[in-house]
Amino acid sequence: MIIGKIKGKDSQDPRSISYLEKLLKDNFPDKDSESIINCFRRILAIRANLFHKETKYIIEALNGFELDYPIKDYQFTFNIIINTFADQISKLHNIFSSK
Repeated sequence: MIIGKIKGKDSQDPRSISYLEKLLKDNFPDKDSESIINCFRRILAIRANLFHKETKYIIEALNGFELDYPIKDYQFTFNIIINTFADQISKLHNIFSSK
C-alpha cells in the first residue's frame, strides 16, 4: 500500500484529488492519469458551483465533458458525466491493478 504525506506546494492542499494526482505521478509515471484527475476535478467544480451560481466554473467543467451551458437536457448531461466518471474509475482500477 502506498501511503505518505505530500511534500512541497501541494502539502497545504488537503483535497483528495490532489493526493490522488500526486500518488499517480509519483508511483505510476508511465500511466496516463491526467484524464482521470481532470474528470474528477470537473465533477467537483460542477457540484461545488451549482448552488453558488459560479457559472464560469460550471461552463468550463461542462466544456471538458463536451457539454453546453445552459443545460437543456439534465438526464443526457447526467448520463454523459456518469459514464465518463465510470470510465475513469475503470481506468484508475486498471492502473492500480497493474502494480
